[in-house]
Amino acid sequence: MAEFRDLLIRAKAGSIDDFERLLIMYKDILRKRSFINGEFDEDLHQELLLSLYQAIQTFPIDSQ
Repeated sequence: MAEFRDLLIRAKAGSIDDFERLLIMYKDILRKRSFINGEFDEDLHQELLLSLYQAIQTFPIDSQ
């Protein structure tokens, strides 16, 4: 769990490599949620990627 927390902290701080690692972790669910009426929607997929990025940036991380 500490590894994920560190990854999140680095991604939040602007590490593109760590943000890409998070994208890889969540790519299956993002893709699964990118379908409308059984068809892949590229715009929806892009919105979901943006939402993930925004969530990472605003997610509060306590200092332990």
